[in-house]
Parts: sequence; structure tokens; C-alpha cells
Amino acid sequence: MADLAASNRPKRREIPTLWVCLLALAMTWGASSARAQTAQLPDAPGLAEVRGELQTLVAGLHREGLPSKPLVAKVREGLAKGVEPQRILTAAYAVAYDTRIIARLVELHLPDRAADRANGANRAKALAVGMSGRAAGLTVSGIDAMFRQVPRVGVAVAIAAVDTAADLAAAGYPTRRSTELVVGVLARPRPGQALPVVLAELEATRLATGVSRIVAVDAIADLVENGHGLAVAARLSRLRPAGNEN
Repeated sequence: MADLAASNRPKRREIPTLWVCLLALAMTWGASSARAQTAQLPDAPGLAEVRGELQTLVAGLHREGLPSKPLVAKVREGLAKGVEPQRILTAAYAVAYDTRIIARLVELHLPDRAADRANGANRAKALAVGMSGRAAGLTVSGIDAMFRQVPRVGVAVAIAAVDTAADLAAAGYPTRRSTELVVGVLARPRPGQALPVVLAELEATRLATGVSRIVAVDAIADLVENGHGLAVAARLSRLRPAGNEN
């Protein structure tokens, strides 16, 4: 997980028009979904001075039918690391903020269909994966770019795309270019077959050529954006001279 000191992210301004759309959406998350993902704050003396505010954050998420597990997990992480209460509270505010924003993205791209039981499960999974993506450092606009492909590639593939980008970030690849690579893969035929091997192709290229992760992802992303499939792009990227960092 990202260090708690970095959890108080500044307000995102990447895409102002998206904010207008998101804030206009009414949330329709079901109470059953909320019950399935509620969590209780730990009864720890170290939280005494901030417990009231933390409880308010958790209660607010519950009222909106949103999961509190990511927030509570962040609190537990802070306690385990011996982080001071005010920093834990700051991190909790950031998680609550992200939960609401990712939920609005899911609401925008996976509209609720009460008669479709699978749709409810997909929405819950999309929210969980989106939150994992934020924890890995993906931007809101990047997650939005992948979720907006749902009408073309389907829900499962769009969710897998966010998961893949988060895996790349966790492996040390730059988040912006990793997201652009994954979005490029989504634009190519059969993205569902390519997504599971993106990380393996990047690692193979990096090890074969001796380049950095930044150079490896940039090279393959460029080729994919120019119309090559992932496998072809990976093979071409391995023609770079070893040690080329430019």
C-alpha cells in the first residue's frame, strides 16, 4: 500500500468536465451491497482523539450505501505502523473521498439494472477494483478512461483493465504510461486475451534489452498506440539496443 503520508492527495483537476458529470449523478447503491461490505473501526486507544470524526466518515459511507472496508483497512494499516492519529484521519478522509468518486464512475459507466443480479455483482467488483487502482496510484481520469470502454469491450474486460494497470503500478511501472498502454490494448482486437500477459511482456522486454521500466512501457505503449497488437509490439520493442535509456 502507498505510504500514509502520501494519502492526502490534492484535489484532482485533470478533467473538469468529468467533475460536472460525476457530481450530477444520483447514487443508487443498494442497502444489501452496503451491508455486505460494512466494517467496524478497531477499538484502539490510539484512535481516541479522532474516533468521532472517523465514525462520522464511516457512517456517511454507510448512509450512501458505500463500503467502509477500504477506509477501515487504511485505519488498521496506520495503527499497525504506529502512525499518529491525525495522519490516520487525513488518510481516512482521502479514502472516503476516493470511494465516493470511484462509486460515481461506476454509476456513470455501469448503470444500475435492478432486474439484473449479475450487474449488481459487477458494480461491486468494479468499485473494489477501482479502489485498489487508486491505492496503487492510478488517477481518477485513468480509471474513467478504462471504465468508459464498457460498452465496447464489456464489463469484465474493463474491470480486468483497471486491475492490470494497478498491477503494473505495483510492479514499479509509471502509472500514467501504464494506464495509456492498457487503454491502447483495450482499443485493439481481443483485449481480454492480451490483458493477462501485459506485465509478463513488459518484464520480458525489460530483461531482454536492459532498459528501465519507464523505457520498456513507453516503447511498447508507443507501438500499441501506432496500431500494433501487444505481442507484436513487445517483440519489436526487444529490438532496442541493450541499455538504451533514451
